[in-house]
Amino acid sequence: MPPPPPPATLGSATSAATPTATPPPPPLPLTAATSSASPAGQASLENSRFGPISPIPISPGAFAPGAVDALPHDSKRVLAGVLAILLGFVGVHKFVLGYREAGAVMLLVTFIGGLCTSGLSILAAWVVGVIEGIVYLSKSDSEFVREYQVGRREWF
Repeated sequence: MPPPPPPATLGSATSAATPTATPPPPPLPLTAATSSASPAGQASLENSRFGPISPIPISPGAFAPGAVDALPHDSKRVLAGVLAILLGFVGVHKFVLGYREAGAVMLLVTFIGGLCTSGLSILAAWVVGVIEGIVYLSKSDSEFVREYQVGRREWF
């Protein structure tokens, strides 16, 4: 049996044929955006090398399609639904959801329209409020948040 070949040395022809592991790339240098801190010592909310830093903790499944219920929103479904049924003709539920223009429209329809139509528009505004209250209460929390709080759908 022939003796084994001698170990390869740097610069010999056999060293090019043997596979060697490449060293890992050097770490990325820290920039002002990634290492900045406020005077209080808290991390800055500026862009980092991976994008903006979110001040809201988001669960790992929050970016999955249809995972709106993983987002940190408080559902106002029950409050808006009950107010829509009881005081919907005045548009209180619109103001609760943050729809100032839609709430103002309902107020104008109720009061100014009520004077011009002898109260008929108050009845119409009340019917709209009751329908919206039923629609709000018939949705799940995640559907309500997706459509009315994130999607900003103002009517029905």
